[in-house]
Formats: sequence, structure tokens, C-alpha cells
Amino acid sequence: MRRIMLSLIAFGFVPSALAADYGEPVLRGTQSYYVPGNPVYFRWDGFYFGGQVGWTVSNVKISSAAPDTQISGSANGASYGAFAGYNAQWENAVLGVEVNYNHTSVGSVPQPGLGSLGTTSASITDFGTVRGRGGWVFDNVMPYGFVGFAVGNADTTTLTGPSSAIGYGWALGAGVDWAVLPNIVLRAEYEYLRLDNMRDIRTTLNTVRTGVAVRF
Repeated sequence: MRRIMLSLIAFGFVPSALAADYGEPVLRGTQSYYVPGNPVYFRWDGFYFGGQVGWTVSNVKISSAAPDTQISGSANGASYGAFAGYNAQWENAVLGVEVNYNHTSVGSVPQPGLGSLGTTSASITDFGTVRGRGGWVFDNVMPYGFVGFAVGNADTTTLTGPSSAIGYGWALGAGVDWAVLPNIVLRAEYEYLRLDNMRDIRTTLNTVRTGVAVRF
């Protein structure tokens, strides 16, 4: 009987000894859990700058020296310019600030035969914005919206001759940035811009544009 007991005890130690010899783990009532890693987001933070081209429609309202007289017109043409900004990112959310400038070849809005009116034509030549942006990251694509302060310059022709005027206002719009490479971004956007107090001129600009930027 004693020999049988010794044999069983010895047999019971054999698997453990073999497992130890071959480096195999022995689990005794333990459980293993899957721990997921932290999500990885495409990075949009940092500085960037780029160039852009677009098409602008200008709607102009011209007041005059005549009481209760206001005349409006519209013109359209190509625009081009540059932009630069900075993004900060928190997981999927991106907030940033951007400076955007455009020169345009929008034609003048003539007002023939106005008689006593002080302004007879107006043409927007330059406009720009300082805007705040907010976007949401979908991997390498980021749709965004923006709102900001706007300034513009117009060439005007009056009864006393040509002159220029600067106006101030606001802008808002939306777009999408697409990172085709880690540091190269393509852009498409729409912008609505309004300028007031440009002497006797009030204008709105509707612009669609596309651009390309380099990220740092």
C-alpha cells in the first residue's frame, strides 16, 4: 500500500516538473482579460499655410444723396489668394484660427443714368477674414465650419471721379479638408461675407473655392 501511495504522489509531480522544464505556464484559478489600447487619431494639430482659387458673386447695394434712394446690382468673377492658420486637437475635435486673404477680378456694378446719385459704380477688389474654425476628424478627412471678422476694399466711381473705400463686416461658412498625404491637404469650402459702412456701399460676397495647404 505504501508503495502505491508513493507512486501516485510521484506521478502527480511529473506534469508540473515537465511544465517547469519546458517553460509552459501553469494557470491555477486565474483569468486573463483583454485590455484594448488607446484609440489613434489622425493628427491635424499644428501650423499650416496654402493657396486657393475660387469664384465670387458680389451683390452690391448703393445708397445715394437722393432721399430714400437705393440701387442694387450684382457681378461675378474669379478670386485667388492665400491662407495660414493653426489647429489644436482633442481626440476627434479640432479648434483653430486662420487668416484668409483674396484678390478678386469681380467686375464693377454700374448704375447708369442715376442723375443726382453720389455713387455710379462699385467693384470689390480685395477681401479677407480672421476666422475661428471648428472641425471634427474622420481619419484623414475633416469637415469644418467657421465664423470671423471681415474687411474689404472697393474701387468706386462717383460724379467727382474714382476713389477707393474700405469696409468692415463678418463672414461665415463651411468646408472640408482632406489630407491626401500626412503634410499635404486639399480643401473645398463655401464662404458668405458681408461688408457694411463702405461709404455709401453695402455688399455681400458668396464664394466657392478650392485650395491646397502644407502642414507642419
